Amino acid sequence: MKRLVTDDPQDNVEVMLNLAYVKDKEVWIRGGGADGEDCTLIDFSRQMCMKNHECQFDDGFPADLGKNDFDQIGDVFLECSMCGCPIGTMYFIAIQAAELRERLRKYEEKKEPMKPKSKTRHSNDSYPQVQHWCGACMAMLNGKPNFCHNCGQAVKWE
Repeated sequence: MKRLVTDDPQDNVEVMLNLAYVKDKEVWIRGGGADGEDCTLIDFSRQMCMKNHECQFDDGFPADLGKNDFDQIGDVFLECSMCGCPIGTMYFIAIQAAELRERLRKYEEKKEPMKPKSKTRHSNDSYPQVQHWCGACMAMLNGKPNFCHNCGQAVKWE
C-alpha cells in the first residue's frame, strides 16, 4: 500500500493529505503564506483574521499575543469558534489534521511484517512441536499473534 504521509507531496491528493503538518513542535500550513511559502498555523490564522471584516475583535486578532502563547491563542480561537467564526473552527481542524498525520506517520514507518522464524522439535511422544520466534528480536511467539509482544514488530503468517 502506498504511504499517505509525505514531506514532499507531488499531486493534489498528496498535498491535501499533508496540508497541515508539525515542524519544531508547531503546526504549519503547506503553501499558506502570502507568497505561497509554508507558514505557521498562527500566522496563517492571523492573515485570515485580517481579511475577515466581521471579526469579534475590533482590530482583528489580538496583536499582543506572541507566537509562544499557545494556550492563550487557543483560548482566543476557541472563543471565535464558539461565536461561529469559521477561522476559529479551521484553526482546530488544522491542529487535528496535523496530529493525526503525525500519528499515522508512526504506523507507516514501522517495519514491514516479517515472517516468524520456526523450529520443529521432536519430543519423546513422537508428535513434532513447532515453535515460532519473532524475526526482529527473537522473542518466542505464543500462538499466532499479529504483533510481537516484546518489540511490537508486525508478524506475517502464511
